[in-house]
Amino acid sequence: MNRISIRLTRVIQGWGILLFAVLLNACAGRQPAPDLIKNADDPLINQIYAAIDITRISDTELFDKMAASDVIYLGENHDNTHHHAIQMSTIKALVERGLRPAIGFEFFSREQTSRLIQFQQSPDKFHEQGAKHSAEQLLRDQLGWGDSRDDDWAHLFPLLKYAREHKLPVFGADLNSGLRKQLARYGYDGLNGVEKLLIPATDFKDDTYREYMFQSFTVAHCGWRDDGYLEKLYQTWLLRNEAMAQSIVAMHTATPDQPVVIILGGAHTEYSMAVFERVASKNSELKQLNLRLTSVAGSPLPARDYFLPLQIDGKSYGPPYQYVWFTARMPEREDPCKAFLKHKKESAKHGQKKEAGDKPAE
Repeated sequence: MNRISIRLTRVIQGWGILLFAVLLNACAGRQPAPDLIKNADDPLINQIYAAIDITRISDTELFDKMAASDVIYLGENHDNTHHHAIQMSTIKALVERGLRPAIGFEFFSREQTSRLIQFQQSPDKFHEQGAKHSAEQLLRDQLGWGDSRDDDWAHLFPLLKYAREHKLPVFGADLNSGLRKQLARYGYDGLNGVEKLLIPATDFKDDTYREYMFQSFTVAHCGWRDDGYLEKLYQTWLLRNEAMAQSIVAMHTATPDQPVVIILGGAHTEYSMAVFERVASKNSELKQLNLRLTSVAGSPLPARDYFLPLQIDGKSYGPPYQYVWFTARMPEREDPCKAFLKHKKESAKHGQKKEAGDKPAE
């Protein structure tokens, strides 16, 4: 850790928990977020800052800048209700300016795009075998969203409904969940031939960034590090970013006069890397705007501390985002490291029992 001057302790607040759920297959459904907020007295809450000079700007100024952009990133903490409210207000502000933004979602795969479009084109209700169903329930069933994901659905569906009402293009951007899990378990080389057909090629290579992500994954896994496993996670990370970048560029090509708004976890554009860098590599002329919806820290900090560049072995990345819109934090939940370390301990015990059981009888 001494080699890297970064604020890794914050990583787990933003997307470490998502790694547990998606990459470790430990998603048992999150509890509904209480209405309470933390640090409601932090002076940064509801303020917007620009990285270029660490100065405040108004939401009107930010929306005007968005209206002049080709690609707009709304980086979120997935479980922060304040972030989703800002996303909705952003889409509405663009529509009020006479635009018809295409809305992309990390939470949906590229293969699910047709389902999203069918939802836009379907009647409000349909009849099947004498029963009446809503278009929302049909979409949810088609997407395979079970009851354990009620929180995520409650955040996403209002955006889908608004897009439907205003006939805005929508698309899924990510790899499908099954493929992501296979990549995380077995790596690219462990996939079969058909699975590999679904994986985008990438020419990204940056050893310094790779080390940063390894350190970030280690923090997200409560200090546990296995380089072989982390390499699989890193491959998954790179290929997901490649897929989302391909989706964004393809959508912009189809609607070149309208902005593409992409809703995704904030780490996917951090330090102008990941999806941001991949989009730029495919079309350097696209004007990208990188907004991070940021939950304030546990203890109040000056705005400048949120824009510190990343320094690794003499190489500089940063600032982390072009713009930051500060929000309240969601209430603290059970320490994710407690559950993770328990899972690791039980897995190790199970492995020892299996090994002992495999030995021939003496």
